[in-house]
Amino acid sequence: MAKEEIVPFKNETQILNSIEELEKLFDERISDYYQVKGVMHYRHNFVHYRSLLWKARNWVKKANVKEASDELIELGKFLHEREEDLRGEKMQTQPMHVYQYYGTVVDKIYNELHK
Repeated sequence: MAKEEIVPFKNETQILNSIEELEKLFDERISDYYQVKGVMHYRHNFVHYRSLLWKARNWVKKANVKEASDELIELGKFLHEREEDLRGEKMQTQPMHVYQYYGTVVDKIYNELHK
């Protein structure tokens, strides 16, 4: 059986750079929440977000648009839900605009994937 050749996306470098940028932001959040009492669940959320991002990156490297898109959609859904949750809070423990920015970056990556 012949090995299937992986043909990279035209804009693969740009997509991977955007994923790396978001990964660094998630790593910073994970690090920020590491020793803070009472916010361990936020840290776990970002660990989960980062794992979805890693899966998307791996699918991009394998040139699998559908699987990469599915991971990005799931990640975007989590981020947008959290943003909506924060919208109703009077005293936000996490700034809502942070989630808006993360969601925007995920949307940008998704759109690049479908060019």
